[in-house]
Amino acid sequence: MDEKIKIIVELIERHIHKLNNQGLLNGKMGISLFLFHLGRKTSNSVYTALAEKIVEQVYEDVEKSNIAPDFENGLAGIAWGLEYIIQYGFFEGDRDAILADLDDKIFQYLMGKDDISIRLQDGLLGYGTYLISRLKGKELTHLTGHDYLLKRLLIEIVNRIYDQCEEKEELLLEPSRFDAAWPLPVSLLFLAELKKWNIYNHKIDIMLHSLAAVALGINPRNPGNRLFLTIGLEQANYHLHKDVYKVQIDTWKKGLSAANFLDGFSSGNVLMKNGMAGIGFISGLYRNSVDNNFNEQFSNSMSARIIESVLWQDLEKRLGDMSGYLGLLNGLSGVGLALICNNYSIFPLSSSVSQFARDIH
Repeated sequence: MDEKIKIIVELIERHIHKLNNQGLLNGKMGISLFLFHLGRKTSNSVYTALAEKIVEQVYEDVEKSNIAPDFENGLAGIAWGLEYIIQYGFFEGDRDAILADLDDKIFQYLMGKDDISIRLQDGLLGYGTYLISRLKGKELTHLTGHDYLLKRLLIEIVNRIYDQCEEKEELLLEPSRFDAAWPLPVSLLFLAELKKWNIYNHKIDIMLHSLAAVALGINPRNPGNRLFLTIGLEQANYHLHKDVYKVQIDTWKKGLSAANFLDGFSSGNVLMKNGMAGIGFISGLYRNSVDNNFNEQFSNSMSARIIESVLWQDLEKRLGDMSGYLGLLNGLSGVGLALICNNYSIFPLSSSVSQFARDIH
């Protein structure tokens, strides 16, 4: 594994200066998260210094460029990333002072835009995820000024998600292959996190019951999607306490087989968005939702499959600019982060594994 991580870092060092994307999922912000975690877990300050340099470049570009507001490549994802590295001690700074301008830009966009999709990448779930990270750790019943506006915006996002959930069309569809951004389980995870905050409880309960009922009517064909939906439904049922959901969760879990779980994935299908890294990352973050034996067998199999993947031979054949292959969701940083998550405990605080997963989804 160390050899593959070294390859990823070398490619980042050689090509990141050509990357114009500053964002979280496909750009420099996400790459910095991989490097921060790698630096912390290897106690190698070289990786940390590179991550800090990248973050400084991102912040400078945000101030002088007209960047889109979305979570995937824009301001919401960058704000989430900055909030994350400050909260977990990778970067020092006053979170509110640093992010005030980004908050204002995102607020103005959302209040002036009605037709926003529910998707994580460029829609309501992404903006909601950003707002959860901004309000984390604050006393929500006594907010004033800027923080109060963020809370009101979060409630507005929940209302808009509710409106879209009533149609259910987008949420009902299982993707043809594993998708780490499938709106149904992402919505369940997002609302389950909000439920803990004890705000807008009645509306969130209605939404959780509605989406859980939708989940019951689906029998995911793809094992990765089945695992993802199982995790989402179980997180929701921590608050709903319904036996019918528990029965379905247990049924899906019994159908999971670590031995052949990855058989449907080609050797080159290892990226976070639709491949082995995404499944490994999600299952690793929600270890308590998956049987320990499955976790151990799957983790070992996933790591071996990634390390033996034809991806590495393909990389050797590529010539020219590779900056587009470096990101978290569709690039090498996501592969590296999945390997770290599988082989180390990448989170510094005991509660941060589940928190990170709830924030990123």
